[in-house]
Formats: sequence, structure tokens, C-alpha cells
Amino acid sequence: MRICLVFLLLISLSVSACMKSAQEIQGSPEAVDTPQDKSRLLGEVKISTPQEIYQANTAIPIRLELIAGKFDLLLARRYVVGDGAFANLVVTDATGAKLQPKQIISISKVGTRIYHEGQAIQAMPALELASGAKHTSTLDDLRELYELKPGTYQVQAMMHLPVYRGPKILKQSPAIAQLEEEITLINQDRKLNAGAKADAIADLRQQIQELRAQVSDEEREYYINTASLRGYADLESNVLAITVE
Repeated sequence: MRICLVFLLLISLSVSACMKSAQEIQGSPEAVDTPQDKSRLLGEVKISTPQEIYQANTAIPIRLELIAGKFDLLLARRYVVGDGAFANLVVTDATGAKLQPKQIISISKVGTRIYHEGQAIQAMPALELASGAKHTSTLDDLRELYELKPGTYQVQAMMHLPVYRGPKILKQSPAIAQLEEEITLINQDRKLNAGAKADAIADLRQQIQELRAQVSDEEREYYINTASLRGYADLESNVLAITVE
């Protein structure tokens, strides 16, 4: 009888622990159930325009605000700065038909070859957004991209953003780029012994640090290594209703 009671007690404790574990997962802020929830964790996109009704041939400015979610975001600037932020606008008319743009905003995926820590890499100018931080871009006139006859339209921004891992890389001056290239050549030199290589590289690294120290915080620009792609953030904005008279 005592053995049976102990066995039943163990089963009861096991079931209780499983129920508690399930409740903790469901109630945890880390739990993500849908793609929409995942997108909200990464960020949010909002678009706006100064007015709802525009006269024919008047400019229709669109303001886009990208807000980082729970995590810091390291992005390629070309996807979020200037026209690149509006590469995937969706404009529909009163019937729900999607308008074709007069011109397509293309974003180059090709990086710039730079030297970093003695190696040649492909890199892009970076934009870093801390959690909760905002970045704003403005399209001067929606008419530059779409022919808008009198009628009612809906506008939405869709963003497919590559997100990268750090660290971000400080933009190199031509002098630093030359020193980095020298480090690469020394590493490839099979005639130098390990000690001579280490001394030469240490000296060049010191020169690089001195040159970087001369750059003020306001002048600093950063790159991301295109090989450090973490994944993509697919974000959808609110929908604007615009009337053209």
C-alpha cells in the first residue's frame, strides 16, 4: 500500500510540474504564436500624409516611420533611407486593383569591397536602431511613382528588410584602407616568420588605432558585413486613404 501511495504521489507531482511549465510558456512575453507577433517584436512601420484630399497635380508627400521593436536592429541604410524605404509601396484604387508604378525603385544588393581585420569583405553602409528608436524617411511626392487620376486610393508600405549581426564596422579612410591591405599582404607572405609578421601587424594596427582616434563621433560612419545576414524582417504599415480631386 505504501508503495502505491508513493507511486501516485510521484505521478501527481509530475503532472503538476508539466502543467506549470506549460502555463509559464504560454504566459511568457517571449512566446510568439503568429507571424504578426514576430513582426511586432522586430519592429513597426507607420506611414502618414498631411491631408486626406489632394487637388490634381499637387504633391502628395508620404512620411514613413520605422520603429525598432524589442531588439536592436542593424540594417543596410539603402533599404531604409530615402527612396529605398518606399521600394515596396502598394497603391490600390477604389475597385481594389493594384496600380503599377511609373518607375521602380531598385535597391542594389551589391556591397563595397573593404578591408577589415586584414581580410577583404563585401560591406554596405549601416543604420543601427536601438530598441524603441525611430527612423523617418519622406517621399516628396507619391505622383513621382504613380499616375493618380481623380479618385480614391489606398496606400500601404511593405518592407522586406535584411537584418544583420554585428559588429558594425567603422568606415575606413583611404589611409586606413591602405594599412588594412598591407596587413592582408603580410598575412599572405610565406617568407616572413611568425614573429616578424606579428610585429609588423601590431605596428600597423597601432597606426590604424591612431587614425581612428582622430575621427570625431559626428564624422563616424559604419558598414555592415554582407556575410553577417541574420534574416529578414517583413513589416506592413497601416493603410492610408487618399482622395484625388
